[in-house]
Amino acid sequence: MSRIIRNESLYNLGVVLIELWYGKQLSQLHHPEDGPIDSSDARTSLMSCWNTADRLVDELYSEAGGIYSDAVRRCIRCDFGRHGSTLEDLSFLKAVYEGVVEPLQRNYDYIPRASSPGSDGHLV
Repeated sequence: MSRIIRNESLYNLGVVLIELWYGKQLSQLHHPEDGPIDSSDARTSLMSCWNTADRLVDELYSEAGGIYSDAVRRCIRCDFGRHGSTLEDLSFLKAVYEGVVEPLQRNYDYIPRASSPGSDGHLV
């Protein structure tokens, strides 16, 4: 699985981002074509979960838009255009920041906020 999940921390972040978008756990988003989920075979179950996450990365583009989806794709597939995949490598860490953190921040900043009531009860 280390060839597929190149960085477990980033993969887990990608899974969380998928779960946040859909409001469901990854197991609830599993389709039969993703493979079997077998509690007695952790390797098969892990592969099926990766297949689910990988499938959802492609589906996110039509639902969440390019910025969010690109960040999720980079996490799930550890796709940073370089061979290194450890967060201890400063150049890789910089690529993660530029490819995941900054885009997610831009995406978050773009979301319109509901106005909050001021001290006089009127929306500000």
